[in-house]
Amino acid sequence: MQVLNQHELEQVSGGGAAVVVGGIIVVAAIIWWASAQKAH
Repeated sequence: MQVLNQHELEQVSGGGAAVVVGGIIVVAAIIWWASAQKAH
């Protein structure tokens, strides 16, 4: 059970990392776009 739980945790943490990275990229893109709109 311990090995299965560890494997599941690795999958969840990996997926969570992908979501976090994707969210950071989206937020950074929105901030960049907003600052570009203010500059003009």
